[in-house]
Amino acid sequence: MICSIVCVLWYVGVLKMLELLYRIIWMIRRALRTTDYLPDRYGKGSWAVVTGGTDGIGLEMAKELSRLGFNIINVARDSKKLKDSEVEIKKTNSTTQIRSIMFDFSKTIKPEDYQSQITDQINDCDVSILINNVGANQSGDFERVPIEKHKEMIDVGIMPGTILTKLLMDKMLKRPKRTAVLFTTSVQVLAPLGGVATYSASKVYLDYLAKSLSHENRHNMDVMTFQCGLVTTKFNGYYKGGFYAIKPQQAAFGALKDLGYEFSSHGHIYHDILAFLMRFKIKFLYNSFSDEMRTKSNKVLEKLSKQN
Repeated sequence: MICSIVCVLWYVGVLKMLELLYRIIWMIRRALRTTDYLPDRYGKGSWAVVTGGTDGIGLEMAKELSRLGFNIINVARDSKKLKDSEVEIKKTNSTTQIRSIMFDFSKTIKPEDYQSQITDQINDCDVSILINNVGANQSGDFERVPIEKHKEMIDVGIMPGTILTKLLMDKMLKRPKRTAVLFTTSVQVLAPLGGVATYSASKVYLDYLAKSLSHENRHNMDVMTFQCGLVTTKFNGYYKGGFYAIKPQQAAFGALKDLGYEFSSHGHIYHDILAFLMRFKIKFLYNSFSDEMRTKSNKVLEKLSKQN
């Protein structure tokens, strides 16, 4: 009896060691990846649609795709930022063709508006990549955030990724080369955190949508959820606290180099560690991080309330 138990434990230990070895090899291979394979996989000179590509992660993704030889369709609501982003993208690759489409995702959720103002305007473009990056966030405890802000987080956080993917998918799936759809979600899909309830819930929706689509169309479309952690962008108040806050360039590069290899990605080793802590809810660390997020969120909300 004792020998049987020892044998079972030995085999379990061997399997765990093999799993650990596999994970180490995977992490090394992933660390050595670059984005240079993307033009061959999806077609150099084709078009990439980026929503919310005027700053932060979206802009850095547009710049990296431009460097690789993709043309860019940038969809955002601020005309000045669109013009400024064109200049930034051109610095990366002066030959890049850029189409800027001004569209306020917070003002409409009607599919016909998406079609007439966005997809009908790019019918002549060979769209190979869709980056669903646009989002909205208002930090603070649920009961303290105005109802209008909850609606905006739902309208901007859920509808663009759903409607644009649906409107562009039929044409993308007919391409001779593979296509890709990337959803910028959040590491917060792994565990609830205080101060970001509605925002996190919108990201859970996109995360599940991405994972479902990755199974439906894996024969000729790569779909990935980018479960990003904290990034030092305007969206996050240029938050710089903690080892887990990375630069938008790092986040964009990390996500794009995993596209076509993974169904989900955190994009950076720091966010892999953060995700591990959140996934297994190591209590004292998880609670500390959640409390920190909630405190920071409420401070931002108080600051905005005073400004108004």
